[in-house]
Amino acid sequence: VEAGRPVVDVAGDLGVGAQSIYTRRRQDRIGKGLRPGLSSGEKSELTAAKSRIAERETELAIHRRGTELLGKVVPPARRYEAIAVMAGEGLPVQPATRVPGVAESGYCAALTRPVSARAIRHAWLVDQIREVHHASNGTYGVRRVHAEFVLGRGVTVGHDAVEMLMARNGVRGVTGRARWKRHRADLIARDLVDS
Repeated sequence: VEAGRPVVDVAGDLGVGAQSIYTRRRQDRIGKGLRPGLSSGEKSELTAAKSRIAERETELAIHRRGTELLGKVVPPARRYEAIAVMAGEGLPVQPATRVPGVAESGYCAALTRPVSARAIRHAWLVDQIREVHHASNGTYGVRRVHAEFVLGRGVTVGHDAVEMLMARNGVRGVTGRARWKRHRADLIARDLVDS
């Protein structure tokens, strides 16, 4: 082409498209400084920089979302739930596992792992706790729910387990004793006698 041959003839001899030759020629002139624009090296640097920026933006989004979901120190099972939420939102799993500090292999294993016997028992106990609490019209607290299990139903369960499951699931009893309130009118109407 530089010798004066038409681009179409050169493209036919080389077996490439004419547009490819025009593009290469333009890029060669930019590289030699004969034409304004980005050289091949600068283009590759720009592409790499854009890729790094996209990775950092993804990591920043993961950190922000992880902070929202976790907020505090939580056990690994809860971290896996947060990662699953982030993965469901389209964020990549590998950086999402770095935010809470768990291994990617651990997260992947947790997805395929069957539910533990303890988790099944806790789910059953929560159903039973709700049933006992509902039967008491929402008045029973930890002590009475535990007593109902042990004495009434013959279920072996620890007091601390009942307390933990009730707290986790927001089940609360009525606290304190009923207090009699005196009305102000009653206090005024009484005759006070000095002795």
